[in-house]
Amino acid sequence: GTLRHQFQYKEGAKTGTNIEYHANGKLKVRETVALNSIDTHEEAFDETGLKLHEKNYRKLKPHGTWLYYGGDGKRVRLKEIYENGK
Repeated sequence: GTLRHQFQYKEGAKTGTNIEYHANGKLKVRETVALNSIDTHEEAFDETGLKLHEKNYRKLKPHGTWLYYGGDGKRVRLKEIYENGK
């Protein structure tokens, strides 16, 4: 079959770099969990490899700057800033 994801766990929680793939084998989501297991950075890509967004979480809630990219995968079309989930 086709590789769908590669996740790393420590004590039941995701840790390190975790990857999901589209059906065509291209990168779908790259998630990096900090050593403290509190902060997470996520990047998502479409089936052709263009970046869709970057998001940050703290304790699984939106935190920090979220960026959404335009059709070229490089130009920021929307920027949102979160603190403690709001």
